[in-house]
Amino acid sequence: KPDNVLIDRTGHIKLGDFGSSAKLTADKTVNSKLPLVAPDFMAPEVLTALNADGTCTYGVECDWWSLGVIAYEMIYGKSPFVEGTAAKTFNNIMNFQRFLKFPEEPKVSKEFLDLVQSLLSGAKERLDYEGLICHPFFTNIDWNNIRQVPPPFVPTLDADDDASNFDESEKISCPAVKPRQLNRSGFSGEGLPFVGFSFTKALAVLTRSESVSSLMDSPAKNNSLEKKLLLKNKELQETQDKCHKMDQEVTHLQRTVTELEATLGQKEVELKTSESQRSVLEQDLATYITECSSLKRSLDQARMEVSQEDDKALQLLQDIQEQSRRLQEIKEQEFQAQMEEMRVAVRQLEEDLAAARRRADLYESELRETRVTAEEYRRKATESQQKLQKTRDQGKAEVGEVYAKLEKMNTEQQRKIQELQEKLGKAVKASTEATDLLQNVRQAKERAERDLEKLQGRENSSESVRRKLVEAEERRKSLENQVKRLEMVERRENKLKEDLQTKSQQIQQMAQKILELEENWCEAQAVAQRTETHLRQKEQLYEDKMKVLEAQMKMDIADKESLEESHLRDEEDSREKCKLISEQKATINAMESKMKSLEQRIAELSEANKLAANSSIFTQRSMKAQEEMIAELRQQKFYLEAQAGKLEAHNHKLEEQINKINQDEQSSKNRLQDLETRLREVGLEHEQQKLELKKQGNELQLALQEKEAQLRSLQCTKSALETQLQTAKAELEETTAEAEEEIQSLRAHRDEILNKFESLRESCSVITDLEEQLNQLSQENGELNSQNYFLTKQLEELSCITDERAQLRLEMDRMRQELSDQEIQLSNQKQTIETLKTTCSMLEEQVMDLETLNDELLEKERHWETWRTEFEEEKAQLERRIQEMKRLLEIEKQSRMRSDQRSNESRQAVELAVKEHKAEILSLQHALKEQKLKAESLSDTLSDLEKKHTMLEMNARGLQQKLETERELKHRLLEEQTKLQQQLDMHKTHIFRLTQGLQEALDQADLLKTEHSDLEYQIANMQMLFSHDRVKMEGTIAQQCKLIDFLQAKMDQPIKKKKGL
Repeated sequence: KPDNVLIDRTGHIKLGDFGSSAKLTADKTVNSKLPLVAPDFMAPEVLTALNADGTCTYGVECDWWSLGVIAYEMIYGKSPFVEGTAAKTFNNIMNFQRFLKFPEEPKVSKEFLDLVQSLLSGAKERLDYEGLICHPFFTNIDWNNIRQVPPPFVPTLDADDDASNFDESEKISCPAVKPRQLNRSGFSGEGLPFVGFSFTKALAVLTRSESVSSLMDSPAKNNSLEKKLLLKNKELQETQDKCHKMDQEVTHLQRTVTELEATLGQKEVELKTSESQRSVLEQDLATYITECSSLKRSLDQARMEVSQEDDKALQLLQDIQEQSRRLQEIKEQEFQAQMEEMRVAVRQLEEDLAAARRRADLYESELRETRVTAEEYRRKATESQQKLQKTRDQGKAEVGEVYAKLEKMNTEQQRKIQELQEKLGKAVKASTEATDLLQNVRQAKERAERDLEKLQGRENSSESVRRKLVEAEERRKSLENQVKRLEMVERRENKLKEDLQTKSQQIQQMAQKILELEENWCEAQAVAQRTETHLRQKEQLYEDKMKVLEAQMKMDIADKESLEESHLRDEEDSREKCKLISEQKATINAMESKMKSLEQRIAELSEANKLAANSSIFTQRSMKAQEEMIAELRQQKFYLEAQAGKLEAHNHKLEEQINKINQDEQSSKNRLQDLETRLREVGLEHEQQKLELKKQGNELQLALQEKEAQLRSLQCTKSALETQLQTAKAELEETTAEAEEEIQSLRAHRDEILNKFESLRESCSVITDLEEQLNQLSQENGELNSQNYFLTKQLEELSCITDERAQLRLEMDRMRQELSDQEIQLSNQKQTIETLKTTCSMLEEQVMDLETLNDELLEKERHWETWRTEFEEEKAQLERRIQEMKRLLEIEKQSRMRSDQRSNESRQAVELAVKEHKAEILSLQHALKEQKLKAESLSDTLSDLEKKHTMLEMNARGLQQKLETERELKHRLLEEQTKLQQQLDMHKTHIFRLTQGLQEALDQADLLKTEHSDLEYQIANMQMLFSHDRVKMEGTIAQQCKLIDFLQAKMDQPIKKKKGL
């Protein structure tokens, strides 16, 4: 109906109200007793199906009928079949061939009239979807692109819930109907053959007294009315059958005409539709070809982009793998190099330890030799041993405090370097003094040589000079021994210096290794911290996920528990209600059994009541009491039945609620199972990742432990080397101190010699004295030469010491520079590590981005593959269509060729015909000449023919008379036809009257039904009164029976006494 045809926001049609739509069977038909549309829009087959006993069916053609009615109503403003009553409307619909009329105004096109007529026709001849699309009325409409065409009217909307285009429906206030009202508000339409449509008529209100009196007075009237109603129904059925037969004959004649017209129209429509389809297909083909080319280009571009992105991704992955492999190889090489260096260092340390032990043994043997050889040096050796022991004890005490006293050691070393520099300065001064002394000695030597040249001639020498010479020789020998001892000390010092240099180099190497190991340890710690932070982040994420899932689980469990509690409560309520219902049913059954027994008793008492009509007042009271009891029991029975019905309805509702709760519980269980599975999966993933991270942590811890062990071993070696360095420094200091003491002793000896020389110079006054002095001076000269040689060696050694000190200073400066360079390298390495960390994080982010891009690309590839398959299918379909179109074009070409051949043949035939015509003209001219000759002969025969003409005129008159008789017959037939038409009109009027009578009979039937319902209600009231009277009668009968029994007992008692007497 038009109320269900809406317009959406784009202006296109939208159908609604499919709530009453019926389901089609397997053969695309419907067998329904319920009306699916409004009565004005119902098709004839729907009405016949509703009137039938369930055997008639109908299909989707009824919807096209409704569409025709809507089209008619939209143009003419009224429905084509509606009249005053529903029966007339249904009659018009059933006889639509006769009642379908089109007004003259407004004027419409022939195509529209043909459309409506073809829609409002029989079910078999009615238009369907394909016929409607191909109808001439819709020639200008492109059904394929109708959604792209702007509609004529587009509604304006302010919001999604704008209802300004709808008419406001007036609210009709329906008065509340009383429960036991006799007059009905309307008729439900149950008596009509069409379910759901009614005719209402006001009925007179009957009071209880009038209804009772009419019921008591007119039982015969009801029977007569029912008989009349049956007769009217039979007459109506007969007239309906006749009407249907006449309609069928008329429809059969109309069908033949409509079928021919429909076939012609269909042929024309098919031609037009084929041409329109051809143009549409050509347009579609062109659009599809352009779309295919554009899609191919886009596909190629997409493939190129995908391949490029894949290449980039693969290249990045390869670069990342190569970088990781290189890093791994570098780490392994560094680790192996560190291990090799550590092994070499350990071997070197072991060799150094063995060499140091050997040297210590040598030193001990030398010390023993020095103890044996010289008593003076025993004291010094013991002192040096004590000093060595002290230094060893100090070194052992300072091993534990190495890292704390590094700065102090640096300051002490600087102080010692300054002291050594001071000592070097003193040694330089002593060397200058020794050079001065040597120069003085040389001058004295020259003077002595001069004196010797003067005193060469003297031969006699005194014993005192000889003694002095012996003493000088002894002194010379002692000085030589001292020189040898000084040489031994110098050798020891040189060895110690060499050992110090090697140890310092080893210490530097070990310090570098320690720094490298510390850097590796810092890197490992940083990696461990990163892994720990990564682990913590992952654990935090998984804990958050676990918390969310646990919260969901708790909520679901709480919902489940609440549902279970409600389910248990509902089950308990349902059990209690079932118990109550069973108890009430049991009570109802007991009451019914009691009622049956009481009814039997009442029947018995009623029979007895006929015998004892004139009973006493006591029996009447008992009968009334019993009747009241029965009425109360019946009221209880009605009340219990009503309660049982209510409880059953409530139980049904509870069962529905229980089913809903069970469904909710099942869904919640399914959700719980899904969540549990998800939790298990997440837990397994979490555990797997925990295990992997634990493995990584254990590996890192093992690596850290190994690095720490390496650091400890290196620290131990460093401390041992430092102790050795300290011991070597102490030995160097001791040797320097001994050298300084020896230098001081030599200076003292030099002073003594100078004093002696001065005393000799003062005492030598005589030549003898000069000779003795000369001898002494020669001896002293040798001694001085030896001392000079010794002092030159000491100077050389001191110069070497100064050179060594300068080298040590340079080495210290170089070490400081190396330390600063290593610190710079450390800072650079830290920066490189930070840059590597940032690059690693960037690479990880890039890897994550690449993975996301890869996933997106995979999804895009899937979409593109689906699109490609769809496009390939569309392409295949288009190719098929193109092939079909080519085939059709070839067929058309062939047909055109054939037509061209035919046209050529026809041209040749025309030319032949022209030639033949010319030949015929010539032949006709010859024939004309012949005819002229014949005309002359025919003029002769004309006279003969005129005679024959008179004879024919006579015959014509006779034939004219016959024609007049036939016209009279025709006139009679026409009169008979008019009479038959009048009879047919009479029959129609009779049918109309019968339909009116039927309607009146139906109205009377409605009245009778209302009266019947009122009578039923009155009968029920009468039954109640009768039951009440029956109860009273039963009470009176029971009382009378009791009275009779009592009287019988009274009558029997005196007889028994007489028998006893």
